[in-house]
Amino acid sequence: MRAGRMTTKHDVASIRCGGCGHTHSAPAWRALPTLQTLTPDDVNAYVVAWPQGSAVEVRACSACGRRIARLR
Repeated sequence: MRAGRMTTKHDVASIRCGGCGHTHSAPAWRALPTLQTLTPDDVNAYVVAWPQGSAVEVRACSACGRRIARLR
């Protein structure tokens, strides 16, 4: 899965697609349908420590359709 850069900020002003460079405002990002949500159970096998209650939301870029993942 190719995705944009992950960020640890929960409130970001904009989210940029790593594929095409299109920038989504935070409200536009939240309006996109969620394709997948990765829970702590999904990532525990891949990370040493995962913050309790954190999840990764995966949404599609509105311009090119590529997946972008962001920490929720």
